[in-house]
Amino acid sequence: IWFAAAFGEGSDAVLGLRMELGQGLAGWVAKTGEPVIVPDVTQDTRFFAEVDKTSGFRTKSILCVPLQTKGQTIGAIEVMNKTDGEFNKEDQALLQALAVSAATAIENSQFYEEKIKTIERLAEAQRQNVQLIQQTEALRAFNEDIIQNMTNGLIAIDEDMHVTAFNPAAASMLGCSVGVVLNQPIRQAMNGAAAELIQIFEETLSTGQPQAHREVTVHHWDGTVLPISVSTALLTTNQTGHNRAGVVGVLEDLS
Repeated sequence: IWFAAAFGEGSDAVLGLRMELGQGLAGWVAKTGEPVIVPDVTQDTRFFAEVDKTSGFRTKSILCVPLQTKGQTIGAIEVMNKTDGEFNKEDQALLQALAVSAATAIENSQFYEEKIKTIERLAEAQRQNVQLIQQTEALRAFNEDIIQNMTNGLIAIDEDMHVTAFNPAAASMLGCSVGVVLNQPIRQAMNGAAAELIQIFEETLSTGQPQAHREVTVHHWDGTVLPISVSTALLTTNQTGHNRAGVVGVLEDLS
């Protein structure tokens, strides 16, 4: 287990730090594939205090969920020290919804490894201003490639239930054209083909509660049906999460 990415206080000290599989709460989640909520790490024997000693950060509570793709656990994502109250099942559902996209991005990034190396070699050979321009453009294109080529479907709607993002995988699963659906009201665009799916988006927008791995059946316009798993999370316009801007959802083909 190694820390591939970290953000916040003490993050610089843990980047690249390695532990044994099963060591610490993140290692336990990565090994077992099970999520965990620990309100007080001092009361859990799985907590690995050496990381805090290395980073100077004091961990009080942890929420950790596995990163999984195609039935395989490839890592874990964890957050520490919730500022308002204790971690709960709603927080877990939101993190699991994010973990679906994160795991897919990691999987797809393997296909772009050679592309990234080429970009890095070019960047090193050019002046600083040219480097910044190329790296920014490469990152934009790379992120766009991931969304367009990810195996899971991605749908986003705004507060008026208009579709703001709809990738090719979602179009394939739902039997809808990207050009027909994008920027249209979700119910009108899908024409009743995915009533259960649309209802989950509406529930998330109206209640503010994320949904994780809801299994539904969608009906193509050609009469075929497809079982899918849906995870949604609320999009907000500020850090407090009070102003709702829409909903993002990730679709996984269960067939």
